Order: sequence, then C-alpha cells, then structure tokens
Amino acid sequence: MKIDVSQKSGVGISIHDDELSELRFIREKKELRLSMLAWETAEVVPSEFKMKSPCYEIAFHQVRGFEMTSCDFWGQSQRALGLTLMDEKGRTLLPWLLQQRDARDRYKESVLGAEEDYLECMIEFISGDFFTVVCQAIEVPDEKVYWAK
Repeated sequence: MKIDVSQKSGVGISIHDDELSELRFIREKKELRLSMLAWETAEVVPSEFKMKSPCYEIAFHQVRGFEMTSCDFWGQSQRALGLTLMDEKGRTLLPWLLQQRDARDRYKESVLGAEEDYLECMIEFISGDFFTVVCQAIEVPDEKVYWAK
C-alpha cells in the first residue's frame, strides 16, 4: 500500500521485530528502499524468534533527506522497535531541510516543496538507534498497514 500525506491520518505501519537487512538509495529516482526480514515469535519458546517470510521492502518515494544513527546505544540489533509517521511537533529533519533551503539564495533551484507536501518517517531500532526519512510517499506491503480506531 502506498501512503502519502493525504492518507497519513490514522494509519499505522507495523514492523516491530522485523530486521533491516539492506538499504539502497537510487538517487536518479530519489527513492530509498529498505529490505526487511519479517520475524515472529516461536510458538514453543517465546524468547526465540524464527523467520516468517524471506523478505519484504519498504520504499520511500521522492526522498528529500534521510539520516541514521548507528551507535548501538542499548546493544547491537538490526531489529525494528517500530515505524512512526511523525506529526508536525515531532519532526526534526524536515524543518532543518526547509531552514537550509530558505537560508541560502543558492538553493532557489531546490526540489524541496512546502512542508505540508511531505511525510517524515522515523524507524526506531531495538538498539536505540534511529533512521529518519523525509519523503512524499511510503510504500509497504498491505499486511503491514493498520488503521487506528
């Protein structure tokens, strides 16, 4: 399912415990793709995990910026705690990008549009690290999307 700013209200994306296996940025398309491994808790031993499906992708379209920490604050792990579509108060990267664009005359040719045209998505990892993306749309498998009541 492809989600843009017009659909972000009430939508959630469930990636808890899924593992980031690869990150690819295709600059010509301004597209960022994350390859993820889906995990589920084993039925017999709850503390063990087993692979549920080989792989799925999260695609970010019309990416305007992304940043990531890799400090293993809480210990090493590639597993995601969750993915959040940030509200206006929680955004950090998009305001910085807009400030950079507006503060310099040389950026008049920037493809960066108005603030309301973008999603800011943040993945928090079990390691305590963060991955933040500013984009116009995010595409995830339908089974990863849920709607808040």
